[in-house]
Amino acid sequence: MPCEVCVWQVVGLDETSEYDHKLVFGMIVEHVRRLRTIPAFRGACCVLAVERNYGGPMEATMAVDFLTQAGLQPVHVISEERGSGSRSLPGVVTDLTAKKFYINTLQQLMHKGGIVWAEDGVFVSTQMEREKAQREMCGQMMRYRRDVIKSKTHDSADGTVKIHGKNHSGSERDDLMMALQMAVYWGSTKMSDPHFISMSRRNGWY
Repeated sequence: MPCEVCVWQVVGLDETSEYDHKLVFGMIVEHVRRLRTIPAFRGACCVLAVERNYGGPMEATMAVDFLTQAGLQPVHVISEERGSGSRSLPGVVTDLTAKKFYINTLQQLMHKGGIVWAEDGVFVSTQMEREKAQREMCGQMMRYRRDVIKSKTHDSADGTVKIHGKNHSGSERDDLMMALQMAVYWGSTKMSDPHFISMSRRNGWY
């Protein structure tokens, strides 16, 4: 389906401050389990875009394992190659180059009015519910920016470029904004990927 005619629905949001893998992946499993109760998603393929900046491919692989063990297939994790001759690894890298593609895709979609909130959302975390999720998402969108950080030790006109929505203290986060961008970008990419479409049709996902 061409992206120009897509309308994306935000069906659910969840966040957690936990670092325990079992608790984090437990929330993901419950989130997908609740998505599966919605008729349109009962047999749909769950496509995971998992950040792998620091943890490598381990977290993406663990997410698939948890969902598979819970009987929530079909599950497909996005794998990405970075660099010439590198092999494809589960997960995606959210560096500056990637963020430029992500934000551009989201801006184009928003300009066309292509994002709406689903009437019935999925919220597992006690920290989240529909109105709070919408307020938090809007706040993160408004804070999201491009910063050029000048070096304090080198006299240079250039600086380090950062695209983010965080503050120095860490009290303001940009996780929901990143999740939305990744979902839109990788969703659009997969929907126009002939290999993925062919695989989806063979498995009855499409």
